[in-house]
Amino acid sequence: MEVLIAPLQIILKEYRLFIVKHSIVTGSVYKLAGKPYVSDLLDEAALQYAESIIQQWLPSESCVMDLALTEQGYKVIEFNNINSSGFYATNVAKLIQALEYAYNG
Repeated sequence: MEVLIAPLQIILKEYRLFIVKHSIVTGSVYKLAGKPYVSDLLDEAALQYAESIIQQWLPSESCVMDLALTEQGYKVIEFNNINSSGFYATNVAKLIQALEYAYNG
């Protein structure tokens, strides 16, 4: 099994982004300065960084990307399954609508 390890980072903000068919459809901030913080307001720079990652590689066409803003910029924390990820302040109705359109068209 291949494991990636990175140096310790100070995380300023954490995001959870829901991706359906290679597109970010909704998401949430879930931590600010290491403390729980829930907001549906996503920074444009975070979304642009996530889009650049999506263009390079995804584990699945639909998944969840956890993203961090560090002192060195944005970094991917991990990818998760949609069906096992918490929603925080995510617009769940928008996510369900995107999933239904993508897979039940």
